[in-house]
Amino acid sequence: MSSAFDKDSLLGRSRLEPGPGLKDGARFASAADYLEFLSGSEADPASYWMNVAKDLAWISPPTTYGEAGDFFPDASLNLAQACLQAAPPEGECLVARREGAGHTLSRDDLAGLVAGMVAQVAALGLAPGSPVLLALPYGAKPYGAKPYGAEPDGVKPYGVKIVAASLACLWLGLVCVPFDPGSSDFGRLKQHAEAAGCRAIICETETAELERVGLPMCLLRAERPASHADLVPAIPRRAMDPAFVLADSAGRTFTLPCAGLALGSLSAYRHLLDGRGGQGESGDLLWLQTPAHHASFLGGWLGALLAGGRVVLPGALDDAKVFRADLVDCGARVVLIQAKQLKDLLTRLEAEETPSSGRGPALLVIEGDSVGPRLYTKVRQFLFDSNTHITQVLSRPESGGFLAGHHPSTMAVLPASAGRAAPGLRLGVVDGRGRPCEANYGGLLTLAEVAPALALELQSQKPPIPMGLRVRIEAEGLIWSMGEVRVARQESNAVSASKLEAAMVAMEGVERVAVVRHGAGPDKQRTWAYVVLRGGPERLDAIRKDLAERFGEQAVPDSMQVVSQLPYSRTGKLLRSVLRRIAGGELVGLDDAGLVEDPAVIPGLLRECVDQEEED
Repeated sequence: MSSAFDKDSLLGRSRLEPGPGLKDGARFASAADYLEFLSGSEADPASYWMNVAKDLAWISPPTTYGEAGDFFPDASLNLAQACLQAAPPEGECLVARREGAGHTLSRDDLAGLVAGMVAQVAALGLAPGSPVLLALPYGAKPYGAKPYGAEPDGVKPYGVKIVAASLACLWLGLVCVPFDPGSSDFGRLKQHAEAAGCRAIICETETAELERVGLPMCLLRAERPASHADLVPAIPRRAMDPAFVLADSAGRTFTLPCAGLALGSLSAYRHLLDGRGGQGESGDLLWLQTPAHHASFLGGWLGALLAGGRVVLPGALDDAKVFRADLVDCGARVVLIQAKQLKDLLTRLEAEETPSSGRGPALLVIEGDSVGPRLYTKVRQFLFDSNTHITQVLSRPESGGFLAGHHPSTMAVLPASAGRAAPGLRLGVVDGRGRPCEANYGGLLTLAEVAPALALELQSQKPPIPMGLRVRIEAEGLIWSMGEVRVARQESNAVSASKLEAAMVAMEGVERVAVVRHGAGPDKQRTWAYVVLRGGPERLDAIRKDLAERFGEQAVPDSMQVVSQLPYSRTGKLLRSVLRRIAGGELVGLDDAGLVEDPAVIPGLLRECVDQEEED
């Protein structure tokens, strides 16, 4: 087969320069400008994230950055409200593609669909902070289920359904636990729901597998969407309240915070996916060809909607020729595709000896497994010509989305390299003993400084924090992915302190709660819960029973103390260090006591805790 390009130019260490279509309207004039920007964001991440925060629709805007575990302590928002406010009011917002047909939704259309789902989900009567399992398909049609909101032209907007249902749950202050029943092993369903502490299941049809989970079900009915005006007031959430729960290949769950997830997604969309937002000639249209339960899918659609961009939700990649025709038909400018799906697609096209269709999207972003330089050659041969720029990105559930990549418009690409750390992040590579690796050596990818989007379970860890990937780092700082770190599948998960707090504060009679862990090491730590109750201590038995039913007996705190007050600083921050000292039987030093807004709280806490220990 003849080729219009030089194959050798794509192999080895040849650099691929971005095309003119990307450079026009780019955020940075040159690679040097972008590297200077990266250096600044890494040197002062607090200023960087505060600057990104200005573009979110806050209910209560942040005035301070805070610290790990308590970023933006005085701020609140509703993620769904922020997405709907930022989306363009006219023109397309989401595009559902399937089997060569398309269905377009404007922001008002999406808001109406969300309003209809909010009414259905609200009927479950769940308290804010309750996790719900979203067992909705994206990419496959399970068990003969009928599509929600299908149009007369036969379009099946599966992708729209999972996005709209997520927004509906976020609107009500619930925590979303996405699980794709069309592509995942149903044997993991019950374990996934239990690990995340789910209180209900949102689905489109009842199945035997879903019924065996034993949770209340909300079936999304294919009825006429409600009016945008019918939306009940959005539930405000604190910046670090849980928003989503994702799982990795080992079954470990990671709880992602509202504000951190929003900022991380918005930043990655702008600087790794070349998102330009808007509805004008330079407006972005992002095609998401990744599984719905992956961090890249979540970060992609959240970032696009928060930036005023547009999203294509294509469903299954069944026919390679239809895939190419759909891209041309809808005019997607950026395509994010999982490496595994891209490899399968190219294998089919190669077997059919189907040559490249010519001009494709401006940018093809590959996510997932590391791919070799020859895959870049096959893209040119069988998919798109040289006008399509190709890059790779790294994403992880621990980080709530994207970790590394290139700024496509300004950075030349080395095939198989994932590029540099995303803005605002400091990544490192360490060996098996935790020592920094020398250049051109492989090791474990780590986060050198806690970032707002990091899973709540990891925000209390001391850096460097492993990100579940093996990589190699070059002298100039480029990161090369070498595959996922394989760990044995876990049968259960330790429930984080933040998750216990979110569950307990939603229970009847609980006014405030603080959960802390104290001990000599990870295997010797005990859990203390300090609870401000409306009512008497007799409520503790009901709280313990509820926690055991939701998370298992092992998650019930070792000690639960009823207190009249909790220690807060003058700026309103909960002082967990004081509670840890009390839990460990240590003296509360003058430095700690001086931070408390009301110094009389500490003697009162000590007296109440001692009295209860004597009674026990």
